[in-house]
Amino acid sequence: MRRRPSILLTLLTLAAATGTAHAQRAISRRPVRPPSGVVINAHLSAMPGFSIGGRDFDTPSNLGMGPGVGAQIGYAVDPRFLIYAGAELGRLGAAAEDPTNHWSFTMLEVGGRMSFPRAKRKVTPYVTASVGTRAVKATMADFGNVRMNGMALTGGGGMTYQIAPAVALNAAALISVGKYSHYEDPEVTGSPDLNSTTSTRLQLGLDWRP
Repeated sequence: MRRRPSILLTLLTLAAATGTAHAQRAISRRPVRPPSGVVINAHLSAMPGFSIGGRDFDTPSNLGMGPGVGAQIGYAVDPRFLIYAGAELGRLGAAAEDPTNHWSFTMLEVGGRMSFPRAKRKVTPYVTASVGTRAVKATMADFGNVRMNGMALTGGGGMTYQIAPAVALNAAALISVGKYSHYEDPEVTGSPDLNSTTSTRLQLGLDWRP
């Protein structure tokens, strides 16, 4: 009769331990979702060449492919939606007709990103859209500095791959459409009649959640 309390205590202890183990396994199986808060992105990019032309240009300005670097700072409202502001700097290739003439590229934008997280998956696809201003500048031989800028709308998509709780690889493909509505050179400043210009960016970088 004296052994019954100890046996009962042992059984209760085993039951509690078993319940705790099951609870821990259930928690570990839950999908790990990125928390809300600040997100900082840094990336490298590649920009295929494009052409700027229109009714007021005798010949279009052809910009070749070149590399770039950029950064974004954003805020994740929840695991799915993020708002951000970003900047991009690039060095575009020289035109075929003037191999010594390289163009600098600058873009500032604000936008949003909608992610589609899935349980037990480290890969998260997303779509993004933004509005901003972009500019190109070059120093022409025997002519001087030429600068063009204008507004652009950007859309695209990508995916993140979680490599640590606070760090993810981020790859994206973006398309920007808009007009370079302002033109400057040493002799002329104005708003020429130019066609809409489409440019693309391929980005690869890191997202960090401090």
